[in-house]
Amino acid sequence: MAQVSPHTAAQSISTFTDDELRAIVQTAHKLGVKVAAHTDGHSSWEGLTSPGSAHQVNSVEHGYNAGDVFEVANKGYDERDGVPTFWIPTLSVCYTLGKDTGLWQRAASTFKQAIKASSLNVRIACGGDTGPFPHGDNALEMKLMVRLGADWKAVLKWGTLSGWECIRSMRWEGQTGKERLTKVHELREDARVVGDNEVPFGTVRKGFAADIIATSGDLEKHFEEAVDKGSIVFVMKSGKVYKRNGLEV
Repeated sequence: MAQVSPHTAAQSISTFTDDELRAIVQTAHKLGVKVAAHTDGHSSWEGLTSPGSAHQVNSVEHGYNAGDVFEVANKGYDERDGVPTFWIPTLSVCYTLGKDTGLWQRAASTFKQAIKASSLNVRIACGGDTGPFPHGDNALEMKLMVRLGADWKAVLKWGTLSGWECIRSMRWEGQTGKERLTKVHELREDARVVGDNEVPFGTVRKGFAADIIATSGDLEKHFEEAVDKGSIVFVMKSGKVYKRNGLEV
């Protein structure tokens, strides 16, 4: 399409009708799973992120050229029983593919706007939309976030706990989710019963997956160096050690 009709291919248009989106979201949520959408521009955000709407998705990737999208994404969200829509900026993809084009400039500008709008409670999680760069280089997303002005402590949360909150099943949301977290803390949930995908992760907490990474770097003073794969000296996933003293085991 881009070769024969570049203008048409470059347009940001909705792939699905409202009825189709409604069917997708309602079916997925009925099965207990979440819906992620790829979008670019405010017009294609509308309706996708309105809390309580029949086709509210759970996360949106990209989403540039969206001046007031953050208000749309968080308007009316009730933390007591609502399910927020997370924004996945995918900065690393734009940086890798479009560093010398307007794509990266738009992505960087939108992200800077988002982190300044702290009063809007923008919910962010790290996700690389990986493919354009090798697996193992995923820390680039966090590096770019800090480079563009985000607080490093917030970035670490976006890459850990927020990641779980974004992709966890619907069984973790609302009052049911709060009751489950109590059971997890009391060690009354077993992965052999609920399945590996239902084990919470993203923070060092009783009942959560034993995921721990150690770096030889200084996160506060030299964040980019500290999260680089060359500085990671210890990796534990679900209680199993994969790297110790800087060496794979």
